[in-house]
Amino acid sequence: MFFLQVLFPIYALIALGYLFFQSRFLDESFWISAKKLTYYVLFPALLVQKLSQLELSGLPLFSLTLSTILPVLAVSLLLILIKTRLKISAPAFTSVFQGSIRLNTYLGLATASALLGEEGLVQAAIMIAFLTPLVNVLSVGTLVYYTSPTKGLSAISKAIFQNPVILACVTGISLSLLPWPLWPPLTKTLDFLGKAALPMGLLTVGAGLDFQSLSQQPKAIFLSSLIKLFLLPSLAAWACSLYYPGDNLLLLIILFTALPTSVSSYILAYQLGGDHKLMAGIVTIQTFLSMFSLPLIFFLIS
Repeated sequence: MFFLQVLFPIYALIALGYLFFQSRFLDESFWISAKKLTYYVLFPALLVQKLSQLELSGLPLFSLTLSTILPVLAVSLLLILIKTRLKISAPAFTSVFQGSIRLNTYLGLATASALLGEEGLVQAAIMIAFLTPLVNVLSVGTLVYYTSPTKGLSAISKAIFQNPVILACVTGISLSLLPWPLWPPLTKTLDFLGKAALPMGLLTVGAGLDFQSLSQQPKAIFLSSLIKLFLLPSLAAWACSLYYPGDNLLLLIILFTALPTSVSSYILAYQLGGDHKLMAGIVTIQTFLSMFSLPLIFFLIS
């Protein structure tokens, strides 16, 4: 019941974003600008501010690394091995691949904050710093390999090093290594921007849902959702049982691997030749199903 109370305001904001968009209460141009502002400014500001507070010496880096990276690599390898059996096009496979490993960081941060408060935000930022670079490299590499092989490493490097989330993670961790704290007025400015990131991010998630896209290859949508919402967190739970990272981090590792896939997966699929319509269906159904899968996973963890 507690976790349902935690999730209700989060999904209420997602639902409001969907209703606002569908009712045209706000112009479509607003949502384009809101997504851009959140992705390039608000969310990176939140990550920089939280990661700059890290004390890396106190983190169980070995167990944290293995507990987060091994499950993602295992799912990625599994998908590549069964690709020929799926009998889907290369662009469709890249969308299934993205949908199976990427995570909705807005939803993850909001859930972590509601569960664990300020400490949860900092530890959630750690999850993002570990997982985001990995899933982006794997997603971009898969898209380029299967849909645009002539682009090669230059396309992969460009997509990775222009990613504002990766840049924010690198900046925040670098600042945490400095022997002096950030200038307090700058910290406060980043804090103001970061506080706007979660509500705005959740509203834009809702605005991006497209239920009409669910007719696109339902078997592929089902497979990706099954892997992302159940198999990946199950593997994460197994990894955590081997490399125990601590109570709160264990909870967040499993929850973050159980999050629905990122809305930005659609943009990446569109830009690099993936099946963006299928990607829209995967994002939509996973976001909807996560209302039920996340409480179930939390119950099983408890």
